[in-house]
Amino acid sequence: MRSSAEEPPVTAGTGAFISTRLRGLARSGFVHVLTAQGATRVFVAVHGILLARILGPDDLGRFALLASALSLSGVVAQGGVPSALSRYLPLCSSAGEQERLRDTASFVGVVWAVLVGMVMALPLTGQLLSEEPWVRSWLLCAVLVLPVQTSAQASLSLLHGQARFPKKSVLETVVAAVTFALVLGGSLARGLSGAALGKVGAAVAAALIVSQATGLRFPRSRAFPPGFRRFALLSLASGSFSTLLHTADTLVLGALRIAPSSIGSYRVASLLYAFLSMVPAAAMHTLFPRLVRLHDDPCALRRLCLQSLRYLTLFGVVAAGAGMLAVPLLVKPLAGPEYLPGVPYVRVLSLGLVFRAVVLWAGTVILAMGRPGLNLILLVVSGAVNLALNVALVTSHGPIGAAWATVASEAASALLGGGAVLVLIRAGRRG
Repeated sequence: MRSSAEEPPVTAGTGAFISTRLRGLARSGFVHVLTAQGATRVFVAVHGILLARILGPDDLGRFALLASALSLSGVVAQGGVPSALSRYLPLCSSAGEQERLRDTASFVGVVWAVLVGMVMALPLTGQLLSEEPWVRSWLLCAVLVLPVQTSAQASLSLLHGQARFPKKSVLETVVAAVTFALVLGGSLARGLSGAALGKVGAAVAAALIVSQATGLRFPRSRAFPPGFRRFALLSLASGSFSTLLHTADTLVLGALRIAPSSIGSYRVASLLYAFLSMVPAAAMHTLFPRLVRLHDDPCALRRLCLQSLRYLTLFGVVAAGAGMLAVPLLVKPLAGPEYLPGVPYVRVLSLGLVFRAVVLWAGTVILAMGRPGLNLILLVVSGAVNLALNVALVTSHGPIGAAWATVASEAASALLGGGAVLVLIRAGRRG
């Protein structure tokens, strides 16, 4: 992912061109990020498949509903702090200043996460999701889980802002392995309730590991750079809408009382879809600090944006083909014959990979340009489209309608976000 100004001469030959590209990817940190995201998503996919075999379609569907609700609450609990840190840390003048900003933001984020956790622990929240005792117990644990997740994410944002991708990759891989072991062990020991308890233990362990590795301290000052709070608040709203956008299908399936076994089959399809989208996610994660530093160089920013879009669009087409043709063949040997009803969901969702790469590209570039308000507007529009399509299509077609709603909303997001970025970079506008 290098700018066109760094293109090797054509006379160097194909071999030299490929070699230069590979060295550039290694220096950018893309290989480290891709390795970490690959390992993490392998753990998530394997864990999801094993959980599917252990719990069966019915219990997996119940677990998926709770996990979707908690994913949304987790984003709210972070208060936009990780996104704001990723945007402002590269602009700090020294490592010490970066660490002080991280400590201050983490402290504020933890206080906010405690408040969100207390709301999750209210009896009314449990009644909205389920009357089962294990659900209420897990929601009570949110008072502990959400704050420690927030502190861990703040520390990982510090490494991201410093472009210390190798260390960040190692930590993320370790956290994924710990989560895999605890959740799987809990589900083997106590089924559905054990899986929930395993997630609690994994969150606490992850926070301890990351905080120790990055030297998290109590803040000595509580000053934020200009614009930080606004960026965090807008990122909170954007992150909430984005998470709602990607959990709306599962939540609507549950709200419309679709059979848990069908939700379980849809969950397996969603896991495979998430796994296939890891390459564009890793690419944009790596490019984000570099895009921030090019904030005052519109020409270089334009070159990098357009070049990365070409690569990501090509990958989206290849991934969609693989998802439609090859991945469905793996559902039966991996998850078992009881999940074969999910094969059509995999094929339909795979179409969304063509647009998913563009969505990730557009969101990353808009935030790097310091325009969280625009990102929020686009997400609100996309979220409204997604929710409306899910309600309409799930009501008439069930889970396959949810899959088509996801594809349609990804296409709308790609069109809106991609168009907005192209207008901005051609006009040389910045936040």
